[in-house]
Amino acid sequence: AAKYIVLARKLAAERNLAAQKLAKVAERQINELAMHARFEVVAPVHFSVVNFRFRGSDEENRKILERVNAAGGVFLSSTVLHGKYTLHLAVGNYQTGDRHVAKAWELVSGAADKS
Repeated sequence: AAKYIVLARKLAAERNLAAQKLAKVAERQINELAMHARFEVVAPVHFSVVNFRFRGSDEENRKILERVNAAGGVFLSSTVLHGKYTLHLAVGNYQTGDRHVAKAWELVSGAADKS
């Protein structure tokens, strides 16, 4: 039984490290968004989920979502917060790193340029 307890603790520690890494990746994404006046973070960030929007109409945000998802490589979902259409990015894979966040931002920013 002691062997399984040690294994369970090791797995829990690995999950905790992975969760911390994802939270840091999300934090860097928030910092990137905060540097651009065209976007706003619209809800507190929990774990590695970021809810943000382009400072424009709901329709412009829908178009950004469609363009990003059509491009592939990144998948955004959406929700409505405070009565506004909001883009929802969840960083859920422990292998996700800064280059992935940079690619997501590149796609989102490029899609917004077309709005």
